[in-house]
Amino acid sequence: MSIISKQYWKALEAWSPTLFFVGFVLELIFALNHGAAYLVESVTFFDWIYPTVIVGRLAVLLGLAGLSVGLIELHPRIGKLSRVLLSGAMVFAVGLIATSILQNLGVTTPLIAVFGAGTVVFTLLSFILFGIAGLRTDAFPTVVGGLMLVASVAILFVLLGSGTFSTNIRGAVGESVNAIAFLAVWYVLRSRSTATTTTEQVTDTPIE
Repeated sequence: MSIISKQYWKALEAWSPTLFFVGFVLELIFALNHGAAYLVESVTFFDWIYPTVIVGRLAVLLGLAGLSVGLIELHPRIGKLSRVLLSGAMVFAVGLIATSILQNLGVTTPLIAVFGAGTVVFTLLSFILFGIAGLRTDAFPTVVGGLMLVASVAILFVLLGSGTFSTNIRGAVGESVNAIAFLAVWYVLRSRSTATTTTEQVTDTPIE
């Protein structure tokens, strides 16, 4: 069981860059939807946009779970805490996706508010934890930690800017910042993975 568990986490670590790219694409779609809706004074163009962006956020959470491998090896307590927060965020996110789909199908449930709040709280805490960990440890690139803190600020802007900015402005700006942050994380992790692979190939090359 321990071997299977390690293989699972290692697989997530390998897929982490791709998962962040998926998050970028779906977050960008969400931001563009809000931007277009603002320009024509509409609410939305796509009824399924909300569950779609939560799928993207779930992909980012899985990407962070991959980064927890290095974190738990260097700092076990922080790594374990990160997995607890990520697990909570992912459970609530899956629930939010399910209830959002049901709502689009005409089935309304008060649980959507619970899943929504839980997703936001646990996601925000996860982003902040990985942001600080990235800046204070060598578990993953420092710039990734900085980008996760930027994403945290973007989430807070969307949440706390309701009294000043419209939903579409907050969505367009906040989600655009998130999308750019996730794209940058993808680039950094992909570059690190490519560099590591190249180094290993050079090291493994026999000297004639």
